[in-house]
Amino acid sequence: NGFSGGLMHGDRNNLQLDKKHGWQSAPKPNYEGPDSLTSQTQTAVYCLEKPLKLQPGSKLRLVLANNTASRVRVSQSPVLDPVAGFDAFTPAFLKALQGTQSAAAYHLCFTPTTTLSTEYQAILDQIRDCRSGWTRTLVTVKVDKPEFPTRVLPRGDWQNDSGELVEPAVLSFLPSESVPSDRKLTRLDLANWITADENPLTARHFVNRLWKQFFGRGISNILDDLGGQGEPPTHPDLLDWLAVEFRESGWDMKHMVRLITSSHTYRQSAATRENLLEADPYNLLYGQQSGRRLDAEFIRDQALSAANLLDRSYIGGPSIRIYQPENYYSNLNFPVRRYTAHLDSRQHRRSVYAHWQRTFLLPTFANFDAPARDECAADRLQANIPQQALTLLNDPVYVEAARGLATRVLTELPDGSAEDRIDRMFVHLLGRAPDATEKDRLLAFHAKQHAQFNDGTDQADQYLSVGIAKVPDSVDRNDLAALSQTARLLLNLHESITRY
Repeated sequence: NGFSGGLMHGDRNNLQLDKKHGWQSAPKPNYEGPDSLTSQTQTAVYCLEKPLKLQPGSKLRLVLANNTASRVRVSQSPVLDPVAGFDAFTPAFLKALQGTQSAAAYHLCFTPTTTLSTEYQAILDQIRDCRSGWTRTLVTVKVDKPEFPTRVLPRGDWQNDSGELVEPAVLSFLPSESVPSDRKLTRLDLANWITADENPLTARHFVNRLWKQFFGRGISNILDDLGGQGEPPTHPDLLDWLAVEFRESGWDMKHMVRLITSSHTYRQSAATRENLLEADPYNLLYGQQSGRRLDAEFIRDQALSAANLLDRSYIGGPSIRIYQPENYYSNLNFPVRRYTAHLDSRQHRRSVYAHWQRTFLLPTFANFDAPARDECAADRLQANIPQQALTLLNDPVYVEAARGLATRVLTELPDGSAEDRIDRMFVHLLGRAPDATEKDRLLAFHAKQHAQFNDGTDQADQYLSVGIAKVPDSVDRNDLAALSQTARLLLNLHESITRY
């Protein structure tokens, strides 16, 4: 009749029974700071609404409705009223249970089942706030004596233990003056050597990759190999100077970003200079900025941002499941995967939080050359394929973003003309006004779409049903549908997905 469970790290779970006997969950705990929950054992008592009668040999299975608990211990008791003081509960537990509300480590579960679904998200938000956005996991356990020594493997035979023992050490061709020589090295020694003054590799690799983020290619274009087999840097003195600046600034990443973005080289226009086409066709001398397409995740984020849909309410948290084709995971087995897209505000979080299934990359990202993560990819290739235009036109992510952009403009300009609204969409998306040719073509397209949606059918309702963003009651649905179609064209412009 009663179950008690210890929930570690402040994680309060919802328990479900296979049989329909009902169960009750705990009221919202009184959070008094991170330490009050994350460092104490949390105990919950679950009481069945109806007595459960089991036959001898029967098995009772409990299912945790979420996976936020790191460790759980469950016990059962036949008593009906845990507050009455039966011996099934320890005196310490009963004392805390009957105490004041400040005893946040213990909860008696009397929340009706019917209210669980409405409070579930709020409970997870409280857990997330308690953890300050961190998800804790056990990464490694210290072992004083390694179970298996490391040896040289003759001809790669891992079963052959005749090879000489190998101790931790820095590669012989790299400087290692700061590394202790009177004891066995540890991972802390490795961490100290990685950032030691004698080791230039860490700072060089970082600033080279950072340079690539702002200029489209690194000073050495082979990001994962700055050695003899890579590509020689075009400006070796610049690479060394940036590396020293990074190290002497205290490894200050913001300082390096500010330094690069405030430079004259970065602030140049990306317009093609005719006099450089022959002298420097690949812009290796940085005589101008290099225009390039945005990465897959950035394309989605900037579309949601222009549509005023991007959710920046908190940092961190579990993965999100964005729209993807139905049954896309049907060929995945062991175990079988079932993908259900989130239908709340999580759908509009940044793409860095998107669920990522190795080898079955989200089509939205795959069409824009995101790596499958079968192996480490320090850089990304960029292709130009028809699927990219089809994605921007038809993927629910961008159909919804187009409607969000149109809704934003209609809300800002409720009495504006079609010309004013198109101008405003250009500013939100591209940061500029359209030229005369662009404006004439878009006005003609918008008029055609407006006439089509006003033909007396329900085309507008069908079109506006894509996505989860709500349509305000204050806007005309036919106007919104026509302007959304125009916004779809803008999202598909080369300039909308290209960084200049």
